Amino acid sequence: MPRPGGPRHRRRPRHRSAGPVRALPRPQVYDSFQAAGLTDTFRHLHPDEAAHSWFGRSGNGLRFDHLFVSTPHAERVLACDYHQEAREAELTDHAVMTLRLGLPSTPGEQGEAPAAGAG
Repeated sequence: MPRPGGPRHRRRPRHRSAGPVRALPRPQVYDSFQAAGLTDTFRHLHPDEAAHSWFGRSGNGLRFDHLFVSTPHAERVLACDYHQEAREAELTDHAVMTLRLGLPSTPGEQGEAPAAGAG
């Protein structure tokens, strides 16, 4: 139990690393997703919006959380958003993400969005 006003005690994780982690620089990571045929759904709909899914103690935000679809399905993305309520209520330290896709109304449709009023 932490002492009042003292540092919090943190348990060490039970897992062991297989070796040093060598992360790619962030632009290369995103380029590799695109090269693999994946599209960042939030950025697809909100190309210029500054959004954050996590905030540090200093108040600086980062967009750690992403949802991807295969690039041919990117046009089916209807909505993708971050919701801060659970994070602000301190239920989690990350924002919730939601994704809404327009799916074919009948099996076998290929590449066509459902017609308005279909379904």
